Amino acid sequence: DKVEKYYALWRTNALMVAWAHSGRLGDQFAKICRTPDLPPMFFPRTAQQFEGFFEETKDFVLNVAPGFFPKDIADAEYISKLGKETLEVATTIHGFNDHLQKIGTDVGLVHVNCQ
Repeated sequence: DKVEKYYALWRTNALMVAWAHSGRLGDQFAKICRTPDLPPMFFPRTAQQFEGFFEETKDFVLNVAPGFFPKDIADAEYISKLGKETLEVATTIHGFNDHLQKIGTDVGLVHVNCQ
């Protein structure tokens, strides 16, 4: 169920944040996770820029913390497919941005923090 996977992702994010702030993940967590750059959602990325970001993500999901994710997500075949699909979005997001600018400020309809 796609919706359940979405909710599982956000529950996992919430657990990670709580554990990190409480010290449950240990001191190494701050070394593994760095402060992110501007979110790539609304800024087109080159394939090379995306590759570095996605390699970090893939390593985290498959090697650093696979237990944080459902088994079908922490799966090399799935991650490979996800990488191809998200690369397409990351390099062509300007079309979506242009549309949002034409119709006004409807970002709240798609932004995860507003859902």
